[in-house]
Amino acid sequence: MIAVDHRHYRQQLASHGYALGPVTNTDEEVLLTIFATTRGVMQVVSHKPEWSPEERLDFVRMQSRFQESAYRGPGYEGAFLDLVRYKGQVVGRLYILRQPGAQMRLMEITLLPKFRGQGHGSTLIRTIQADASHLDTPVIAMVEDDNPACSLYTRLGFVPTNHVVSFYRTWQWTPPSQGS
Repeated sequence: MIAVDHRHYRQQLASHGYALGPVTNTDEEVLLTIFATTRGVMQVVSHKPEWSPEERLDFVRMQSRFQESAYRGPGYEGAFLDLVRYKGQVVGRLYILRQPGAQMRLMEITLLPKFRGQGHGSTLIRTIQADASHLDTPVIAMVEDDNPACSLYTRLGFVPTNHVVSFYRTWQWTPPSQGS
């Protein structure tokens, strides 16, 4: 895979008050907090009332570590795994895999609940779209059909495809130069 320059994207986000920083080993607790707020995790934990708080935390920690490890494994070489800060405060995580000449894959965008519905997701995705447009590359995302984020993707011009893996449907945004 060809290395892709990430500076343009970072500069665009910086102009909106955002800073991206690579996820490091010291970020495990903040990643755990972000991961614990995801819909799938919340659904599993809420259906296990017999679990103690410690068992719930152990489950969430195990799943978070598994996901982080998977994103560093085969198929994700060269991915950008970043924490997103807005005006100095961590608001979430953004993981992108750029495949030059093929696609830009939005692997993960998760915002902490108190930052949802405030335009952060729209700003991040629009910046990804602008960068992809500059590279003449489509953007894809895998989203559960019942995820409220589907309405965001629709508003931003993504179209659901017939490609479904497990519970996730592929959504695609095509740059104007490639037509719809």
